[in-house]
Formats: sequence, structure tokens, C-alpha cells
Amino acid sequence: MPLALASLELDRALRALCRDALVQSPDFAAAARRLGITSAALLRHVARLELEVPPRAEPTLEAAAELEIEGETLAEVERGLCLRALSAADDIPAAANLLGISERGLRRRMIIYRLNPDDLPDQ
Repeated sequence: MPLALASLELDRALRALCRDALVQSPDFAAAARRLGITSAALLRHVARLELEVPPRAEPTLEAAAELEIEGETLAEVERGLCLRALSAADDIPAAANLLGISERGLRRRMIIYRLNPDDLPDQ
């Protein structure tokens, strides 16, 4: 079953999550907490992805409820994308290519999230 390449683009997912958290949070630190990462990590994502930090506005109750329903942190999304790519690809370099990241970057994420390709279900 081929997976859509667009669904595996890590940068697109990171960009959307960071942008939404920045828009819906009252300040930068709150956006980082919403994503489950440090402010320094969010700052690195903003710089690397060339995101604009919106002027601060009071978050709406509806936006906060919507984010709460999703219940996913940036780390959970990243781990899930790595798992999907590893399941869909024949090897680690191919999985990294699907994600649009380097093989070293994928291996680093595999260590962080304790992912073992031998434990993944067969395709």
C-alpha cells in the first residue's frame, strides 16, 4: 500500500504545528509548552522553517479547545511520522528520503524515540 509522500513530509507537519501553536498561544513560552518542547527548541524550529512569529493576541477559548482535542505534541507527531516512514520504506535511507531529512537525522530521531526498525510490523 503506497503512502502519499505529502503525508510524510516532516517539515510540513512541523511548520503547521509550530504556526498553530504560535497563533493560539499568548506568548512564545506558552506555544513551546503547548508543543511539549523548550522555548529554545521552538526558536530553532521557527528559524529553520522561516516562520513569522505573529503579534500577540489573546487566544480564544475555541482555539484552545481545538488544540486540546488533538492532544498531540510535536514529539508525538514526529515519532509517528518516523514510524510510518520506517514501515513504508525498505531501509533507513529510503525512510529518511520519504521524510525529507538526512539519514543521520532519522537515526538520531530513532535513538530519541527508541525506534527499532526490526520491531516494526512487515509491510
